[in-house]
Amino acid sequence: MGNVMGSLEWGAVDQGRMSLMEKGQICINLLLARSEDVMEAALLHGGLLKQPDIELDSLMPRPGALVEDALDLAQRTHSLPLLRHSWRTYWFSALIGTQQKIHYDPSLLFAAAILHDIGLTEGHHPAPCECCFAVSGGQRAHNYLMEKGHPPALTYRVGDAIARHLNIRLSRYQNHPETYLLSRGALCDLVGLGRHRIAARLRAEVIRRFPRDGVEDALKLSPTTHCTGSRGRFISILTSGRLPHDPLNVDP
Repeated sequence: MGNVMGSLEWGAVDQGRMSLMEKGQICINLLLARSEDVMEAALLHGGLLKQPDIELDSLMPRPGALVEDALDLAQRTHSLPLLRHSWRTYWFSALIGTQQKIHYDPSLLFAAAILHDIGLTEGHHPAPCECCFAVSGGQRAHNYLMEKGHPPALTYRVGDAIARHLNIRLSRYQNHPETYLLSRGALCDLVGLGRHRIAARLRAEVIRRFPRDGVEDALKLSPTTHCTGSRGRFISILTSGRLPHDPLNVDP
C-alpha cells in the first residue's frame, strides 16, 4: 500500500502532480465507476441487489477521542456547506459498507470522512493551487491527530485515506476498508455513484439532516483553483466543474 498514486508517500514526491500514465488511470477509473453504477442499477431493478433497511443512527461511531478530535478540527475549519458534505460522505460511506458487509472501524472512517476536504478550507497551507488538496489535507489530518496523542499507525491510515480519496475508484481488496469506503462515500455524495446500494428513504434522511446547499462553491470545483497536474484540477476539467442537480435522486 506504499508509493502508489494518491498515497501520502506519492504526494510527497511532487506535491500530488500526476504523470501522463496516472491521468490515464483516472480516466479509466471514471469509466469503471460509471460502468459499475450501470450494473448496480440493473441488479437493483432485477431484484438482485439488496438495500439494507436499518436506522441511520445505528451507524454513528461510539463517542471517543478520535471522533471528538476530528470533529472539533472540522467544526473549527470548515464552512457549513463543506461540513455538511463531510457528514454526508460519512453516512454514505457507512451505508455502502453495511450493504457490502465490509468490516470497518467506524471511528477511523468518521475521522477520515469528516476531515477529507480539510485541504479546501480557508487558511489551509498549502493552498489547493499550490499542492493537491487531498495530499496536503491528509498530511494535516495525520499531523493533527498525532499531536493529539493518537497512535501513529492509526493517524497514518486516516491521512492516507484522505490523500487517496480523489482516485475516483479504489480496489476494495488492495486498500484498507476505510480508504475504500471513504472514496465511495465521497463519490456517492458528489455524483450519486453507489446510490443504488442505499435505500431511498435513507438517502433522503441524510439529505434532510445535512442539506446540499452551497456544496459546489464549498468544493472549489473550478479547475483554476487547483494545482496544475493535480487530480483535483484534472477531475474538474473532465467534469466541467459541475455537479448533477440531484445525484441522490431524492427530489420529489
